[in-house]
Amino acid sequence: MSGLSRRALLRAGGGVVGLAAAGLVLGELVEEDRLPGRARLHELIGNGEGTPFPEGPRGELVSGSFDSAARRGTATGWTVAYPHGTPTDAALPVLVVLHGRGGDHTTAFTDLGLDRYASAAVAGGARPFAIATVDGGTGYWRPEPSGADAGRMVADELLPLLARRGLDVERPALAGWSMGGYGVLRLAGLDLVPATSVATLSPAVHRDEPTSADDVLGHPERLVGVPVQVNVGAGDPYRPVDDDLVEGLRRAGVDVELHGGPGAHEARYWRTYVPGLLDFTLRHLAG
Repeated sequence: MSGLSRRALLRAGGGVVGLAAAGLVLGELVEEDRLPGRARLHELIGNGEGTPFPEGPRGELVSGSFDSAARRGTATGWTVAYPHGTPTDAALPVLVVLHGRGGDHTTAFTDLGLDRYASAAVAGGARPFAIATVDGGTGYWRPEPSGADAGRMVADELLPLLARRGLDVERPALAGWSMGGYGVLRLAGLDLVPATSVATLSPAVHRDEPTSADDVLGHPERLVGVPVQVNVGAGDPYRPVDDDLVEGLRRAGVDVELHGGPGAHEARYWRTYVPGLLDFTLRHLAG
């Protein structure tokens, strides 16, 4: 250990643990745009300039809303993106994408450009597929003290809505970023959604009690049989716990991919991973 004595480390008084916890709080503040100097911070810890939006046509977007019983009557917006040039009543397999804190059903398209990447993939010869998004609030896609449950909304309300549009929801693919990354791991692990695959961008996984039904880190065995992808940048505050997540999944026998590189907890870095995320998703949807 260069430049830091054992005595100095002990004087830090648990600073390693405190730093890890502070990093997770930092991630949430950054995501919600509540941290002063946000752009400069990302420049410092992101280790890169980020990825611009892809060129090319956007997908065809169809949006609506419903009053969600699972979310205690909350008006809940949704969007389905179809690849450019694909009819909006086409019967397609579907990738359900869950947003992070501070996001909504539009953010996957306005911040990540998922419809553009999907259109480019299909134009390049990929099988056409739809991308579905929905509002989930800020409760981590799990039951809240109020009784609202955005995870149950996805399973009991969104999927039937997509089926009525003619989409194949028997075994959808799942993806999500930050809070939504945790959400898709939870939904697939508890088999609330029978996922064909789960892809995540900087999943906001926390060290919950292993006995909790909602704990993801402590129950990697629940995802055996479901291919998982984790994408997280070197400058992301969630990187240490995401590394632990991947290690636990591998020990449990889960088929898991880890992709890293420069980047912080921000959409301009997450866009770097989107083409690989869609390739991973389509490999399993096609299978």
